Amino acid sequence: NVGAKNVAISVPTDRKYLTTTASFTFVTTYETFQLFLNDLEKSLELIEIKSLSFSSTTEDTGVKGSKTAPQPVYQFAMAIETYSLK
Repeated sequence: NVGAKNVAISVPTDRKYLTTTASFTFVTTYETFQLFLNDLEKSLELIEIKSLSFSSTTEDTGVKGSKTAPQPVYQFAMAIETYSLK
């Protein structure tokens, strides 16, 4: 479950690069969140995490009839800024 809150592109005239700011929320397991962070780290763009918060949720990730315990899920809120050449 992903929802984008705000995406803005700022273009200062005195700079040779563009900045893009995005903030979004999503619900996932901690393990999946780690995979997402690994993908951000491997991105070719320069990405700065401006803020990050999380809280527990009551969603169940277990499959009915499964013998494995359900993994806890969390709601993450993140704001990032990317930089690219004009």
